[in-house]
Amino acid sequence: MNPDIKKQTEALKKKFRETSKKVKTEMDRAIVKCAQKVERDAKKKCTVDTGRLRSSITHRLKHEDATKPVGEVGTNVEYAPHVEFGTSPHEIRPVNAKALAWTAKGQVGQFNKNGGGGTTHRRYYVKSDGTATFNKEDTRQFAQVVHHPGTKPKPYLYPALNENKEYIRKTIADAIKKVAD
Repeated sequence: MNPDIKKQTEALKKKFRETSKKVKTEMDRAIVKCAQKVERDAKKKCTVDTGRLRSSITHRLKHEDATKPVGEVGTNVEYAPHVEFGTSPHEIRPVNAKALAWTAKGQVGQFNKNGGGGTTHRRYYVKSDGTATFNKEDTRQFAQVVHHPGTKPKPYLYPALNENKEYIRKTIADAIKKVAD
């Protein structure tokens, strides 16, 4: 092979390797930037009770193979799908006890003093500070089964992704332009 052609071929191969690394670096940066934006917006949209779900939302960059970088945003909290998609009506039964117990704060309800099977009921109203305003009876509720009506969906991940589609397109396009220049 002609030494000049061999030299030019090696230089071209080197240029391709450098360009490939640059493309990978820029795409990784762009995907992380997009994932961070979706994460921030998901946290803003996430309903909050204790804050556990919101604080668990994270992002990561994953490579399915050498040419496919993927940005992931999600959570490892076991109840996250129930918040995002809601639940259908279902029964709740005790697992490690004979009965379920809960406090019905801010609700009007019936309290069975005998814990589920008796007949002594007291009507009460519990204020948001946890104090009963009608009587001084215990405000705990007991049951061997609860027929839960299900919960409505409170989506936060899908809307955060969908609302950022244009931002993602632009960020990826800008990364490609940066490499091409």
